[in-house]
Amino acid sequence: MLVLISTTGLGFGMARMYRARPQQIAHLAQAIRLLRQDIEFGQIPLISAVQRVGESLPSPVSQVFTEIVDRLSKRCTAEEAFHHAVRHVGESTAMNAADFEPLLAIGSVVGTSDRSHLSMEIDSALIRLQGREAEAIEAQRKNERLWQYLGILTGLLLILVMW
Repeated sequence: MLVLISTTGLGFGMARMYRARPQQIAHLAQAIRLLRQDIEFGQIPLISAVQRVGESLPSPVSQVFTEIVDRLSKRCTAEEAFHHAVRHVGESTAMNAADFEPLLAIGSVVGTSDRSHLSMEIDSALIRLQGREAEAIEAQRKNERLWQYLGILTGLLLILVMW
């Protein structure tokens, strides 16, 4: 019975990752839109804008922005702060490295280029995130149920083999 519970839990855990990824990508896109608003229209300093964005998002995406604020307050460059945050917090999300690339591209541009170039980079990032979200939804559709059934059936198979 313990084997069945364990494998079912593993299968449902994997399914949960497929379910969470599209939501987290959507939250990341929302964060980038909010960041654009604060930087372009509010003319708020970067550290304040990133902090406001982090406070308005659910976890684990908010943790990325909290980590960026922490690194910026330690006098890191924006690019270093964004890269560190993605490396440090990115593994605790359902997103993969390619999902964070648009955010990293913004991090390499913010503070080093003019508003029009930053605006173009943000537009590009949002378009790429829409594509990543569509891919994540398709992967969820294909794999969520698969992992749920695989967990249950693997447990049943192991019970039959051990019996």
